[in-house]
Amino acid sequence: MNSVVVDKALNRIGTIASVFGPVNHPYFFVKGFKRIPDSETRALVNERVYIR
Repeated sequence: MNSVVVDKALNRIGTIASVFGPVNHPYFFVKGFKRIPDSETRALVNERVYIR
């Protein structure tokens, strides 16, 4: 929880706010930083992101 999430270019996009779903394939709710425009956030839907 509260770990920083980055995209493939290592740009910080937010933090992990919640973990849910099945134990063997969990989903993470990422709370985005306010400085990230909505258009960039929408572009990350279904993209792989990483925990730093």
